[in-house]
Amino acid sequence: MKECCIFSNQSAEIAWQNFDFEVLERFGDSFRNPDGTCRQDIKRLDDGRCSFIRCKNCGSLFVYFFDEALVYYGADDDIYMTTRRLVSVADRDEAKLYASSRSEDIGGLRIEQNWGRWSWNK
Repeated sequence: MKECCIFSNQSAEIAWQNFDFEVLERFGDSFRNPDGTCRQDIKRLDDGRCSFIRCKNCGSLFVYFFDEALVYYGADDDIYMTTRRLVSVADRDEAKLYASSRSEDIGGLRIEQNWGRWSWNK
């Protein structure tokens, strides 16, 4: 699997800002268990999104997760957060496997934005 052109940028945040992609397939809600129960103890502002996407510039494939949530800690300690995760995959089957398992251990190169901070593993 070749490395996507976005990994030639100077930082993960700049890479994301320059990333032009097309959605090949929407996998749907990425934050519920197969039986429909909530996977995390947070109130959703949306249902989250999980998609199989392709870079328009070089054709590299990814599974992409997006979530925004309000985490309840009590009274004035509630926190709004967004999370983005973009993980390179070889094909649709690997994307589907990653999307269904939600494991942190699966996947190749990744860009993540969590709690307002961008990171990558290149």
